[in-house]
Amino acid sequence: MTPVWLSALGVASSIAVAIAAIWGEKMRAALFKPDLHLALVSSAGQRENSDIASVRYYRLRLTNHALHPAAQEVQVFLIRMDLRGPDGQPQTIFKGALPLPWQYQALYPNARTIGHKTVADVDLFFVSPELLQLTTVFDPPNFAAKMQGSEQHFWVTVIARGLNGESASLRLKIDWDGRWEHGDHEMGSHLKISTDKST
Repeated sequence: MTPVWLSALGVASSIAVAIAAIWGEKMRAALFKPDLHLALVSSAGQRENSDIASVRYYRLRLTNHALHPAAQEVQVFLIRMDLRGPDGQPQTIFKGALPLPWQYQALYPNARTIGHKTVADVDLFFVSPELLQLTTVFDPPNFAAKMQGSEQHFWVTVIARGLNGESASLRLKIDWDGRWEHGDHEMGSHLKISTDKST
């Protein structure tokens, strides 16, 4: 005759196997998540030449600090924009979710898998003489993507979202006096971009 404790152990094991079969994937998803981070690639931007003129791109880098799992179907969004008001404080002019393009967008789908070793850069905006343009995938009627000619002071908030996780939001402050220079150091005295911790 089988001891009672052994029968109970067999029942408990069967229940554990059933629970693992039913809830295992959900438990793994809850315990092991991507760890997505957004950061500015360079406060100096990156100067590139086109057929028409020189432009300077300012980009964000998305990384996944978790070894496993990869973040699935990730897109980076601009979710808020503020302009400096007459009192010097931010005034919100846009809230929503505008996708930003990956660098070399033609090579990638809009949503990407971001693993631990993936290097994924996103175009945030570019500057050329007399023009600053945010590089959202599309521009709704209520969104001022192009800023021309004069001083510009504004904030943008961005976030990365995927099927199985999202990053913390990143808020950046951009101040541009409207002037253009070819050199990194010289341009850095005209356009300043920094992480803004205020809310």
